[in-house]
Amino acid sequence: MRFGRRCRLRRAADFKKVRRSGRRIDYGPFILERLPSQLRSRDCLSRIGIIASRRVGKAVVRNRGKRLFREIFRQASVPQSDMVVVVRPSFIHYSFEELRRRFLKALSQKALGPKVKRLSNESSYNP
Repeated sequence: MRFGRRCRLRRAADFKKVRRSGRRIDYGPFILERLPSQLRSRDCLSRIGIIASRRVGKAVVRNRGKRLFREIFRQASVPQSDMVVVVRPSFIHYSFEELRRRFLKALSQKALGPKVKRLSNESSYNP
């Protein structure tokens, strides 16, 4: 399965909409923000946008983080939604499987409120 443009949030307005109106969960090596979306094409029901600022590291590290989360998203059966993943510098301390497990657990959270909900004893990073 390819991860095409239709499966990505590409416009700044789309990112802002999810970040402003979506539900947010702080999950250690990343923050997941999710907004239920309208029905899309059969190719891709859900879309993802990944943010990795320079705080995460140099370009090689940031791009690795984006590739990991794109692959996790591609493999997962994600409920119909638009989501933004904010990668944190601590992601480098986790294996692919651990990041995948945490991402799936974050997706399964039923009571995601609009405020940050901390689920781990990780750093108190405040974007």
